[in-house]
Amino acid sequence: MKAGIADHEAALLVIVGVQTDGRQMLLACESGVRESKESWKAILRDLTSRGLKLPKVTVADGHLGIWSALGELHPEGREQRCWNHKLLNVLDGLPKSDQPVARELLRGMHFAQSRAECVLGWKKLGHENAADVMNA
Repeated sequence: MKAGIADHEAALLVIVGVQTDGRQMLLACESGVRESKESWKAILRDLTSRGLKLPKVTVADGHLGIWSALGELHPEGREQRCWNHKLLNVLDGLPKSDQPVARELLRGMHFAQSRAECVLGWKKLGHENAADVMNA
């Protein structure tokens, strides 16, 4: 959701925390300037000033602002790209006729019960060296 006047677009910046038992909670929902590093840093600083410990792993979309802010404020934290955004990017690169089958295979890989089951999904997508792709 974007709002703003002319070149002063605002973005809605949202942080959802997930506890080890899987429960989710909304930690922040703020307006920011085009998902900038400074906007994300302000939100992260506010959360840490209120006692939040930054996570071991952050899952986010591909916008550089969040990654830049975390790199500066929490360099020891790990980054992981959101699976849904990865899936959409892969599907966008495929012909429309191939997308339904690829979507189901990719979803199956995401919810695979084991690494071996996930590698099978890569093989079904036509990757010869599925294990090499998984290790990359």
